Amino acid sequence: MQSGTSRQICIFIVFVSIAILLSGCEKSVSTGADRALRFFENKKDGSWLRVEGTVIKSLSDDIEIPRHQRFIIKTEKGQTILIVHNIDIAKRIPIEPGKHLLVSGEYLWNPQGGRIHYTHRSTSRKKPGGYIKDLDTDKIYD
Repeated sequence: MQSGTSRQICIFIVFVSIAILLSGCEKSVSTGADRALRFFENKKDGSWLRVEGTVIKSLSDDIEIPRHQRFIIKTEKGQTILIVHNIDIAKRIPIEPGKHLLVSGEYLWNPQGGRIHYTHRSTSRKKPGGYIKDLDTDKIYD
């Protein structure tokens, strides 16, 4: 009888240990917004970033070749980031204020909050491809 009780106690200890470990992991996960803020604060250039944000402003296109669609998103941390999306390689994104996006590309620092470019499929073996996902429709633009 005592061995059955010992087994139950061991099982209980294992479950409690797993629960403690999992609760600690949850606190250590950083979001794309956390990473974007660190990149901005450290003036980090050329790092790959995936971040969610809400469109706050659509800007005029950069019409020099290659042409780029430009707009500004705001992350959950309040940081604004300029998105520069190559429309000679990828499709134009239907943009309006309030649209929720997941943006993956190369982060470049600037004093206004930074910018993300290379949000399209890879054109080089040296860089992975990026993309923009419309979180309202689940459509991916790459």
